[in-house]
Amino acid sequence: MNEEQNDPWQDFSESYEKAMKEIEQRQEEYWNSLSKDDQLKAFCAVVRRIVQAELKDKGSYRWALYDVFGFGPEAYVQGMECGFMALHNSIIEKE
Repeated sequence: MNEEQNDPWQDFSESYEKAMKEIEQRQEEYWNSLSKDDQLKAFCAVVRRIVQAELKDKGSYRWALYDVFGFGPEAYVQGMECGFMALHNSIIEKE
């Protein structure tokens, strides 16, 4: 492939990274728009669900996303990107 031709995988990779950075930026803006009280409520609600999925149910990554949190397939990649799959795997691997 010469320099004039675009590598479709490189184009995809760059588009993916840009989209994930935009999503993360929107998530952080949302978090920062919350009051400290609302941040604490959200934090506790999320941790409670993680404890349910990971420590009580000992479910899969998909179980946590789909059954405990009630998300659909759109959450799979975002969960990976924010580190939830790594967290899930670190809990499962230690057991």
